[in-house]
Amino acid sequence: MTTTAPKSTSKLSTGSAELCRMAKGALGMSFGAGTTPAGNTQVAFSCSYPDLRLEPTAANGQRALEAMRAFALTHFKEIRQLVFHDWNNYEFALGTLEFLRPGMATIYLDV
Repeated sequence: MTTTAPKSTSKLSTGSAELCRMAKGALGMSFGAGTTPAGNTQVAFSCSYPDLRLEPTAANGQRALEAMRAFALTHFKEIRQLVFHDWNNYEFALGTLEFLRPGMATIYLDV
């Protein structure tokens, strides 16, 4: 999988987002999702290409953790936990995670 680094405007604080182009034209997105009661930062990641979606297995979790540590060294000093949720197969989401205002998902694309 090849990625191009997104244009970063933040340290993934609540409400910020980063978007990058991935292999085969897929889009990857990460955004700050707030903090836990213990004060840990929550960051959500998503991908548009079916071959790049992660199934919640130990092997995939380990690969995702290694990729995030390598990609986001400047953002995260310590990753304590990965939590998977398959929004694509979640019966109430019907494959969607969120609704973005016009231009929000494309503002940082290097086109």
